[in-house]
Amino acid sequence: MIYYVNQYYCYVFVHFSLESYRPRSWKTYLPGYKLMKATSSSRNLRFIFLSVMVTVSLLTATQADEITQSVNSTNDSSSNWNTAIWGDPAAVPSFGNSYISDGSITPYLRTGNYNNANFDYTLTLINGVTLINKSSNVNFVDIILEDNSVLHAGDNGNTFQETTTIYVAGGQSGTLYSDGNPNVRTQTFESIISGSGTLNASGFQTSDSNIIDQSLNTFSGLWTVSTSTLVGVSDGSLGTGSFEVNSGGVLDIQYGFSDSGTTSGLSVSTGGLFNLNSGITSYFNAVSLGGSALGAGTYSYGDLDGGQQAFFSDADGTGSIVVIPESSTLGLFLAGLFAAFCLMRRKGE
Repeated sequence: MIYYVNQYYCYVFVHFSLESYRPRSWKTYLPGYKLMKATSSSRNLRFIFLSVMVTVSLLTATQADEITQSVNSTNDSSSNWNTAIWGDPAAVPSFGNSYISDGSITPYLRTGNYNNANFDYTLTLINGVTLINKSSNVNFVDIILEDNSVLHAGDNGNTFQETTTIYVAGGQSGTLYSDGNPNVRTQTFESIISGSGTLNASGFQTSDSNIIDQSLNTFSGLWTVSTSTLVGVSDGSLGTGSFEVNSGGVLDIQYGFSDSGTTSGLSVSTGGLFNLNSGITSYFNAVSLGGSALGAGTYSYGDLDGGQQAFFSDADGTGSIVVIPESSTLGLFLAGLFAAFCLMRRKGE
C-alpha cells in the first residue's frame, strides 16, 4: 500500500487491471474518462491514460503534507471528514496530503450520513479519537489506528469496502466498536487489515457484531473480543493472530482456522464463548479456558467436560478445536518413542 497518494488513481488502475475480477463502475469516478472515451475506444489508449494518472500521483507523493483535524466533527453534513475541518485555517481536504485526527484535540470525526462516503486520503487516528461511521459504505481510505482509536458504527449495516485498508502497527492498538444502544448493530469490514498490534472488537451488547470478510488479511497481532461478537467469514479473514475472548464476548470463526503449523493462541475468560460451528475445525498452539490450559488434542463439544463446555457454544456436535502440542513436548514424545524402539531392538538381539 502506497501512502500519501491520491487513491482514485491507484485504485482505478487496479480495477482496470483486474476488471474481470472486480467489476466496478470506476469509470464514473475518473475525471476526463468520458471525454477520452468519446474520442477513441482504444483499450491501449485507456491503459496509457490511466498509467499517466498513476505516474502523476506517484510523482506528487513526496510532496505530501500531514494536516491535523482542527475542528471537532459534530454534524454529519456541516463538519464531516470532507468539509473544512482540517488545518489552520480550517480547510477541506486536498489532493496530495495525508490527514491526522488527534483525540486530544478533536475527540470525534464523522464520515457523513451518506450511502457512500469517500475520503481518498491516508487517515491516521491517534490518542483515542473516535471515527463515527454514519455511511452505509466507506470507500477509498487508508486508515492507521493508534492509541486505541475507535472505528464506531453510527448506524446499522455500515460496511468498510474492499477499497479501504486498516493498519495497526506492533505496540499500537485500535478498537472496532458496534454500538447497539438501543438497537442491535452490525458493522462489516471488507478492508484489507494488516499489522501486528492489538485490535479490540467490542460493542454495547453481545449481539452487536463486527464482521470481518476479507481473505487477503495479513493481521498477525492480537484480537480481543468484549461484549460483542467477532465474526470471521471468509477464509483467512482473521489473519494469523491470537485471540482473547473476554466476558460477554463471542468469537465466531466460520471457516477452518489455520492448520497444524499454527502459532495462534486462544484464551477464553469466564463469561466468554468460542463458537464450534458445524463441520469446522480450528487449530491453536495453546488454549486457555478461564485461566486453565486445555491439553493437546482434538475436541468436539462432547469431548469436553462440563466445566470446559461452559466456554463453548455448539452447533451440532460436528465442530472441533485442535490444540497442537508445543514443539518441545512433541520432541520429547518422539524422543521417547525412539528410545523405546531402540530398547525393543536390543531385547530382540
